[in-house]
Amino acid sequence: MKFDLVTCFLVLSLLMACLVYVEAALLLKNQGKMPQSNFFAIISLMTSVWVLVSAVAWYFLDFAQFGSAVAVAYPLYALIGFFYSGSLIKSEDLPDDPMDMVVPAKYLSFCQSFAQVYGLASVLALAQVLGLIDFW
Repeated sequence: MKFDLVTCFLVLSLLMACLVYVEAALLLKNQGKMPQSNFFAIISLMTSVWVLVSAVAWYFLDFAQFGSAVAVAYPLYALIGFFYSGSLIKSEDLPDDPMDMVVPAKYLSFCQSFAQVYGLASVLALAQVLGLIDFW
């Protein structure tokens, strides 16, 4: 089995897709409010740091055709998500305490949809790197 930084990045990308999905599910379960648990805090920190890791990986690593799409997709998701969430809450009266903030269900659906597509893309890119499939 080929194991290098690209393979490691793609495996971790698949893990991040799962974590984004779980993070959104935990928020939905809590009616959009931030859960008060260390588990949620760790997931949130990991998914936030992954934006920088993906950008650095895209710049420094030598990806096959499909792998570079995985690397650039996560920072794009974060950027688009920032503007989308802002548009969803711009008309709302924001609470003084950030812990009272309610994340809109539409945004959480966006996150879970992205997680599914990102996970599939990670699997396909990993399969390409491992020589299991060839796109062109």
